[in-house]
Parts: sequence; structure tokens; C-alpha cells
Amino acid sequence: MLTDKELKEIKHYLDESKNPLFFFDDDGDGTCSFLLCYYYKKEGYGVLVNSTPRLTKQHLKKVAEYQPDAVFILDLAEVDQEFIDGCNCTIVWIDHHQLLEREKVNYYNPRKHDAEDNSPVTYWCYRALGGPIWIAAVGTIADWYISPVLEEFKKQYPDMIEAITTPEDLLYHSNLGTLFRIINFNLKGTAKQAMQSVKVMTRIKEPYEITQQKTSQGKYILKKYEKVNKEYEEQIQNIKIADETFIVFYYQEKQYSFTADISNYLVAHYPKSFIIVVRQKDDEYRCSLRGSTYNVLDILKKSLVGIEGYGGGHEHASGCCIKTHDFPKFLDNIRKEL
Repeated sequence: MLTDKELKEIKHYLDESKNPLFFFDDDGDGTCSFLLCYYYKKEGYGVLVNSTPRLTKQHLKKVAEYQPDAVFILDLAEVDQEFIDGCNCTIVWIDHHQLLEREKVNYYNPRKHDAEDNSPVTYWCYRALGGPIWIAAVGTIADWYISPVLEEFKKQYPDMIEAITTPEDLLYHSNLGTLFRIINFNLKGTAKQAMQSVKVMTRIKEPYEITQQKTSQGKYILKKYEKVNKEYEEQIQNIKIADETFIVFYYQEKQYSFTADISNYLVAHYPKSFIIVVRQKDDEYRCSLRGSTYNVLDILKKSLVGIEGYGGGHEHASGCCIKTHDFPKFLDNIRKEL
């Protein structure tokens, strides 16, 4: 866990900044982390980082555009030293992926204190800054994390959770899970489209604005969700399982990508399986890997040896991109590791 000293430092850096720039991952945890920061500061600019959770020298264009006095990096697994060296301002990086060695950055990661602690960035932003409890609840359950904030969330919104059970149960059998999907599906589409939804979210004060369509902002978010969810449900209906030990599901992307969403659905319903959800993009396969009873990240690393591709993530949830000509060999490598 992050120490009280570290949490105070995060708050101090944000308090001192007059023009912060936030880079955040395009998932529930990254987005809710940004929302908590923005609710607290009410200033600055947000940049949603899609495709791969990594900052490179290419992202320095945004730094040059906005001229921030501080850069905050939220839930991004990789930050190139070249990016850090190109920033002439304070950098605060809050993450929970595998530890990396970097210089000239204020790096906060619970794994520094406990290698097994991958508690989400949303939780630490909430601990440091406070903010709307519903955003903290959505952001933490987005990463399958049962956080202490859920007890307070349940008191304030008893209709959202009947009982605090497992991440799978909350995600697929509670109103909180539905709220998560509403937020998550608003991050689909182009980066511009997703960022428009995020901007609308910054003006929403409580979840009933969305679920009960109490405001124009809430109606906007729910309308996009309903459009995206229709395509998602069509993809779910196409799932056919032949081998429950090793599930490989190929799907064809239409308007939106659901690789991670489908893999999460499958691991929730087939918790003993090793799961790969695959879609083709040009000459490579983009994959989402899941396995509640497997060290997915370790298996992925071993299976990438001799393969043209790359990947990373968490112990039970990872992603990778594999060149199509190497994909059969990649699958064989995984089978050998199971």
C-alpha cells in the first residue's frame, strides 16, 4: 500500500500545480482516477491514452501544446525515459503494474512496498484526494478489486449493491456492475469520441443522473452506452465453448472493440479456464488473456519467447499483440505451459 506520506505528497503536487496535464489509461480504473483528480482540482487537461498503455516521445506533443507546470500519469504501465526527459516540469506517476526503474519522476506504486499489491490507481487517488464515492467504487471494481470504499458506497447507494461478495458477482449481478459497464462502454470508439464522454462525466455529480436520466449529461452517457451495448450483446451471443480448459474465442470487430470485455465475461463464467479472446488488426492478432487460477502474466512471458509479438499486464489479466504468422506457435507455447 502507499504510505500516508506518499498520499500527502500526491495531494501536495496537485495542490501546487496551476496547470496540470493528466495522461490516463482508457479503461475504468484510469478514467475514474482522472475523474477524481479533476473533481478535486477543477483545472487542467486530460489526455486519454488508447491503443497501448505507454507514454513515448510522441506524447510530448501534448506537453508542448498545453505547456503544463505538472504532468500526472495515471494507470499507465510504461513510461519511456525519453518522455520523462522531454518534460520540463514536475512528473507524478501513479501506477500499480509491474515496477519499472525510471529517473526524474515522482513514482508511486503500491508494489514498492508489497510485490503482490496491485490495488488500483483509483483507490489511491481516492485515498489522497477524496471525491465522489461512486466514482471510486466504479474505478476499483473495474479492476476486479474489492476495496474498502464499497462499504461506504453501499451505505450511500443501497440499491446499487445488495451484498459485497466477489468481483465477478458485483460486475455481472449488481447495479454497480451495470454502472461500470455504462462508464466503460462510453470509452469505446475513437479517442476523440471517448474523451467527449469523459468531459461529460466531469459534470455528473451522482450516478442517478445516468441511471435515472435525471440530467442531459446523464442522458448523453446512457444513450451511448445503449448503442455500444447492443453490439456487445450480439458478440456475447456468438460465444460457443468447445474446450473449457483452454478457451480461444475469435471475434470480428464491427464498430467497437470488445476484446477485454469478452474475456472478462468469460473468466467470470468459466473461472477455471485459461481464456484468450482474439481479434485481427491488419497483420497481427490483438488478444486479451484471463485466468483466475493461472498466473497469466508468467505464462504469457514464457509463451512469447521466439514469437514476433509483445504483451504485458497483471497476474490474472494480460494483453498481447502477435503477428498472424506466429499465432499458431504462440498458442502451442501456451498449451505447453498449462
